[in-house]
Amino acid sequence: MVATGNGVTGAGTDEKKTSDSEAPKKQEKEAPKVVSDTTKTETKPVSKPEIKTEVKPEAKTEVKPEAKTEVKPEAKTEVKPEAKTEVKPETKTEAKPEAKTEVKPETKTEVKPETKTEAKPEAKTEAKPETKTETKTETKTEPITETKSEGKPEEKVEEKPVTKIEIKPLEVKPDFQPDAKEGDTLTKVPPFPEKTPDSKLDVTGPPAPGGAFEGLNARLTFAILACGLGSAFQHGYNLGVINAPQKLIETWIQDLSQNRTGTEMSDARATLVFSWIVSIYCVGGMIGGSLTGYFSQRFGRKGGLLINNVFAIIAAILFGFCKLGDSWEMALIGRFVIGINNGLNAGLAPMYLSEIAPTSLRGAIGTVYQLVVTISILVAQILGLENVLGNDMGWPILLALTGIPALFQLATLPICPESPKFLLINKEERSAAQRALIWLRNTKNVSEEMEEMSNEAEAGKLVPKISLREMFVNPTLRIPLVISMMMMLAQQLSGINAVIFFSNSIYESAGLSKSEALNATIAMGTMNVIMTVISLVLVEKAGRKTLMLIGLSGMLVDTLLLTLCLLFKDKAPWIGYLSIALVILFVVMFATGPGSIPWFLVTELFAQNARPTASSIAVAINWTAAFFVGLGFLPIAKALGPYVFLIFVGLLGLFILFTIKKVPETKGKSIDEITALFKQQAYGADRV
Repeated sequence: MVATGNGVTGAGTDEKKTSDSEAPKKQEKEAPKVVSDTTKTETKPVSKPEIKTEVKPEAKTEVKPEAKTEVKPEAKTEVKPEAKTEVKPETKTEAKPEAKTEVKPETKTEVKPETKTEAKPEAKTEAKPETKTETKTETKTEPITETKSEGKPEEKVEEKPVTKIEIKPLEVKPDFQPDAKEGDTLTKVPPFPEKTPDSKLDVTGPPAPGGAFEGLNARLTFAILACGLGSAFQHGYNLGVINAPQKLIETWIQDLSQNRTGTEMSDARATLVFSWIVSIYCVGGMIGGSLTGYFSQRFGRKGGLLINNVFAIIAAILFGFCKLGDSWEMALIGRFVIGINNGLNAGLAPMYLSEIAPTSLRGAIGTVYQLVVTISILVAQILGLENVLGNDMGWPILLALTGIPALFQLATLPICPESPKFLLINKEERSAAQRALIWLRNTKNVSEEMEEMSNEAEAGKLVPKISLREMFVNPTLRIPLVISMMMMLAQQLSGINAVIFFSNSIYESAGLSKSEALNATIAMGTMNVIMTVISLVLVEKAGRKTLMLIGLSGMLVDTLLLTLCLLFKDKAPWIGYLSIALVILFVVMFATGPGSIPWFLVTELFAQNARPTASSIAVAINWTAAFFVGLGFLPIAKALGPYVFLIFVGLLGLFILFTIKKVPETKGKSIDEITALFKQQAYGADRV
């Protein structure tokens, strides 16, 4: 029998001394059981493994031949010299009733290398047991105890040869280091990973191909196409589709008036009706742009885009049946409704694209909107050719084709997730935002981006809800709002509409035929697309501000040269060809920066709580400027002639100075960094 403790006990034949750590002596009247009176254990503290061992039968004990013990002939005690026992750091030891051993939880023992057990008078046992304790933390304990025990000679000892050891499940503290000694510096071990519930998704995983948060993947590309081709395509298509069938529509309006009233409508009146059909599109755009904030907050970015397609389908039906219904009013209402659709698209689509894009690709993906606009303008010009749909029977179909992008978006966008920022910041649905971000990035490694969005969400909670009045009163919001409005005005007042308007007369002055002038117009649209693609690549390398300044400066120089060419076009034939080159160059400079950057710049300048309201204001300003340019340019052009471009020279100079002084570079910066810059300007010396 073996008893252990952390105290020291002595025994004699006449007296007994027991310590607090020794189990009380317990005797049974049954003949085969004998309990030794006392146990002596000498220990030296070394470490504190905090080990509690619960021992149940499964250990075999072998006694070396040198140790002789007199017991019943049937009973032999064998103590195996090297017994390996796997235990956990925290276990309790329970023995049979015959021998109870209490071990204090914090015991560090270093025992002398020799253990002698003496039993009076019959038994003397010498053993060197080396006990190794192995755990999953690789803890080894080698206790060697010196024990003297005295018992009554007549009592018989019955020892069971087999004991079982029951080990509890392993519980290891994260920073437990069994091999450490006193005075050693402990290194904190990270805790073991735990399973997360369904409400908290695992946000770890391998990075996406090409580096974390860099490059495109198939899912993100699909979401960009679903948004861009469904929204921006309608915007550009309806900008360019109305020019080709102008004469056909005016003739149809005159015929309708003849059938209704019996009197012929004058050309001037027919042109006025057509002008209303064209310009009411901008009125619808202003209304749609002002509704951007409501739709984006009420239905979400994705939800707002899907609902907006209803307007496009209604407009397509009105266009397709206006001729069959003998009603130019249907065409007028159709243009108004599609204007609402395009106004909403101009606000919602750049917002969605900006919020699903990683920071490293935010500018490039934001440029996609303008790229699709230029592509759709070119498609509208090609489809408007007389041998395609630009004829008396085909023009209603030409206008009604705007419903196809709407059907495409209704089929593809539901597959894509909602904006992760909208889900996290506006809806406070963290798990849904993580799922959306994992889907868009095609990787679970989104922890860094989730942390950035969480910081933006926490910062937004400290700011009260943004109202329209707050946008103009609060200097931290007024500064970026003024910048956004000025960039939208720079796009519309740069003279692009004037150059496009004069392009036909410029081509004719160069001696081009009608078909050749039409081909030159298509070539100009093609260059617009090519340069927008180039700007998409350059925007993340050169930066937003740099491209904006290059575009505006190039347009200013080009406008001055174009004015001189229009004044002296009759002096030499080569001046007409130079004018054609300047028109194409003007479009190239426009596509470099002013054509694309204002649409997504507004989404980069504002935090999530102010972005919808700011987008509504900026988009409404853009459509309002387009409306007044379309309404007032023709009278001014007739009054000033070629000198009308000098007005745009002055405006371009103003926009260049403003861009240099006030517009920050947002390339590669997070929303928090950009908003912090405006706070510094608002409460410092630099004010708008």
